[in-house]
Amino acid sequence: MTPTYDNNLVEFEFNIVPTKLKTKTRRIILYTTSDYKLVTSANTSVWDLPPYIEKCSISDPDLNVCFKEKANRAIPRLAKGDADFGIPPTSPTVYSKSPVYGDGFTMNLYDVFNDDTKNLWITDLEFDLEKGILDFTAVLNRSYVGAQNYEIVNGTFQGITATGSGKFNLTLVDIVLRFKGNVTEYQKFNETYLELKYNLSARVGRAYYFFENLSPLNGSSSSGQQLETDVNAYIDLNWQAFWSQLNPSYEAYMGTFIYYPFGVILSKVPKRKLFLP
Repeated sequence: MTPTYDNNLVEFEFNIVPTKLKTKTRRIILYTTSDYKLVTSANTSVWDLPPYIEKCSISDPDLNVCFKEKANRAIPRLAKGDADFGIPPTSPTVYSKSPVYGDGFTMNLYDVFNDDTKNLWITDLEFDLEKGILDFTAVLNRSYVGAQNYEIVNGTFQGITATGSGKFNLTLVDIVLRFKGNVTEYQKFNETYLELKYNLSARVGRAYYFFENLSPLNGSSSSGQQLETDVNAYIDLNWQAFWSQLNPSYEAYMGTFIYYPFGVILSKVPKRKLFLP
């Protein structure tokens, strides 16, 4: 499955942890852009929704409630992946290399582990096909990201230039994700399909970081373990400012992980198969 796009993209490579659906680790490439249309091979067969995604009636006056309930039931199952649809599991995942960009701050994370997308919970949702609206809010109480190694390419943070390599972990608490989608129709194989473009924003209640072997290049006379403690303590004290640098990369990752499974399904299942009358 190949995305077409017209935005500037950053490419991320993911090694997907094997599950019962897979016998071998699978390497895929995803893109951080939200403005692309998934293009499948020229297969004219008509797909239906997988059985774990329950349909709602398009005429239901409580359609938003129905969508929210059915989506929350489907998320843990969809996070396991779907071999038939070509959707890799997203919980758990190991990302072989994940670049992170901020204002004056760039680093690469290697062998990054996360197992939290299955715990996403939608708290409110609005869907209006005539207006082309699909907006929802999803929450995570806690999310842990661990990396076996990090590499700081440019580590300037509030006047401190840091360097180091080693293990890295990030724990986020009280995460709120706001997904704003635009739904349009297009024709393919004499069927009407839905295309979804989106924007995702994230906010967190708290972020906790740990960098192994992290030390400043300026402004300290300490050495060794004390340097690591000093810089980590400084980052923790200024966690909000530091998170503002990491948040765009986090939003890109989470937007991709939330959108990708549904983008695949929408590219295969025509509109008439998505809803009950």
